[in-house]
Formats: sequence, C-alpha cells, structure tokens
Amino acid sequence: MHKVKVRDYGIETFLEPTTEDEAVFYARLKDAIDAKEAVAFYCYKPHFVHALYDVTFVDEPLYDPAGYTMIQPDQDADWFAKSKITTGDEIKTVTVAYSKSLETRAPAAAAFLSKIAMSADDLSQLTYQTVIQGQDVDSAVSDWLAANGDTVDGWLGLK
Repeated sequence: MHKVKVRDYGIETFLEPTTEDEAVFYARLKDAIDAKEAVAFYCYKPHFVHALYDVTFVDEPLYDPAGYTMIQPDQDADWFAKSKITTGDEIKTVTVAYSKSLETRAPAAAAFLSKIAMSADDLSQLTYQTVIQGQDVDSAVSDWLAANGDTVDGWLGLK
C-alpha cells in the first residue's frame, strides 16, 4: 500500500523510496536525524518513534473511497499499476475489547474496561519505555498508573 501512496503522492520525485527491516530502518532514521537529513516514512500513532523523535505528520487529504483503490498482489499480478491512492487512510482506532457476556458475568469489570481511554502520546511513551529503554512492561505500567491516579480513578468511577 505504501509503495502505491509514495508513487501517487509524488514522494519519489524528491526522496528515494526504500523498504527494509524495521530494525535497519530505525538505525537509518537515527543516522538521518543526526545528519539533519529529510526523511518521510509511514508511521502510526501510538508508536514509540513519537516519544523518541519530534515527528511531524504529513497533512493528507481526508479519506475518500473514490481516491483509494488498493489491489493486493495475490489478487492481480498487475496490482501496482491498477492501484491508486490519492487520499489519506481510513481513520482507525485502538479500543479495549472484551466479551459481550462479561457485561452479565462481571458487570463491574465490563464497566471498568469500557472506561479505559489513553492518549496516543501516553501509549507511545509506554512503548518507548519498554521497546527502546528496555523497561519491564509491569514496571512501566506501574509507573504510569502512579503518575496518572486521577485518570485511573475516573476509570474506576471514583471521580
């Protein structure tokens, strides 16, 4: 998909597109940032890269199905030529999911889970702490909980 978007947005006219392993990419990204070179790359939020670097999102046109045709390689050998992306992606959200039956089996737990909401920045910071800094997940979450008691109290219905 991103190869098509790079072509259709005209990015390849000023930056050479590459595809590499994620670890290799982040090493190259660090080198480029250190050298103050321009880099355009696909990334979503939440992601640790936002806690690691000052990343600016490219303004894209809002999603329009008419400008978004993506043919998968396993559907057609000529997928690249037949695909067209001239619009941003559909907005996706990350949500806490649980079984509908939890509402009758454990209504307090379901109520708690339905109230959990974290900002993308907070989630990016947590992934940075665990992925980049190597902090234990339980420790990172405990630290976040301790620093965000008011938020957690709201989830628990204490506020």
